[in-house]
Amino acid sequence: MLQTQLKTPQGVTSIFTPNPEQVMMAVSKPDFSRILRQASVRIPDGFGLLLASRVLSGASRTQTHISERIAGVDLAESLIIQATKAGKKCLVIGGKDYAGAQFDGLEFREFTHSVTKKEVSEMSANSMWWLSGYKSVKKPTSTEEKLVSKALSTVKPDVVFVAFGAPAQEEWVVSHLEELEKHKVAIVMVVGGAFDMLLGKVARAPEYLQKLGLEWLFRLIQEPWRWKRQLKLLEFTKLVIREALGFQK
Repeated sequence: MLQTQLKTPQGVTSIFTPNPEQVMMAVSKPDFSRILRQASVRIPDGFGLLLASRVLSGASRTQTHISERIAGVDLAESLIIQATKAGKKCLVIGGKDYAGAQFDGLEFREFTHSVTKKEVSEMSANSMWWLSGYKSVKKPTSTEEKLVSKALSTVKPDVVFVAFGAPAQEEWVVSHLEELEKHKVAIVMVVGGAFDMLLGKVARAPEYLQKLGLEWLFRLIQEPWRWKRQLKLLEFTKLVIREALGFQK
């Protein structure tokens, strides 16, 4: 599907990556729930969603369930590789200190007001463009918005990755869809901190922990300040149990 969209775009395909934490956010914030539903594609980026799907499928005696987890970081990596092989351009909006970083033979180049279309053309073969975006995405300035618009018109990216974290990145995509379409962006994907992992700024959990669904624990050990966010997993578990019991009545 994404290969076809890259080759022959039909509007803008938006990709969101909901996980249990975002599901709970959607439960408590109807506006965010509506935003999530506006995505062209939603991938289950969380082992908890896979387990919940199986539990609820069994409780409701249906055969409909999520067959596998698709990690956002893996899809982002695959999308970069596909786009590069097809000669397409990528732009990352958000994230921190990516300028000069290397990934799969590509160098991240920071987009500034001085970058010209000629520079983009000369560097595109081995480059990915990066723009930090906003000092505060919740309070964007007109100068910041103009720079984002210039990046879209100058780079003319086929793929845009948005790295603000939820819910800001999803809100940004929905509010900028018209502009993305105007600049003929084929795919826009929210990525959170995926590029921090891809660029080696943050270590990713070993594969065996990923398969066990314990990637969240590995990240918590690395970043203890996330413990309050992990409490959402308990709330999610309670919600799944409550829903499953509801099917038994």
